[in-house]
Amino acid sequence: MNLTNPECISLVVAVSLLVAAAGGCSPTGPAVDRMVEKREAFKQEPEWKAQWREADYVLPPYPSDANLIEVQIEGPKSFKFFLDAQSIAVYDDAVVRYTLVARSPSGSDNVTFEGMRCVTGEYKSYAFGSTERTWTQSRNADWYPIRDLDRNKIRHSLYRFYVCPYGVPQRDASRVVAALKRGIPMPVGR
Repeated sequence: MNLTNPECISLVVAVSLLVAAAGGCSPTGPAVDRMVEKREAFKQEPEWKAQWREADYVLPPYPSDANLIEVQIEGPKSFKFFLDAQSIAVYDDAVVRYTLVARSPSGSDNVTFEGMRCVTGEYKSYAFGSTERTWTQSRNADWYPIRDLDRNKIRHSLYRFYVCPYGVPQRDASRVVAALKRGIPMPVGR
């Protein structure tokens, strides 16, 4: 092939453009959270659905500032987050339940009583706090996947570092409290 021949050059350019265009047509599409895919597939298994039953729970007393432990989270944040140490409980259904307090820069609190299913990487809000310091039961009984998103960063941090390290629930509340007091582990090499 003579690369100085205009016909050969045109052919090489055409083939190069076709290869480049074909390379841009990746079948994978947008980025996919593989852990979410695995959890979704796991939840579809009939044996899992048949075996797991959610335990009965009791709403804890409304949190007091004396029992709050600040939760360190990765990345920037405008709110401060706390767990009520007295509300943390590991139930027989492998759900860790706790009271979460999100405090705005102005000092107002958003309070929720939640559960985290470590094995499936999901969370659920059971009740919401009111300005009268009482609980209002949630109307929605759905479990939601825990993702590493800005609006869900607190739950992702709770899942990864404090409540469900390696996807396994802590054995008891004292281990969650100890993890909260230690904070986020430093990466190796720092």
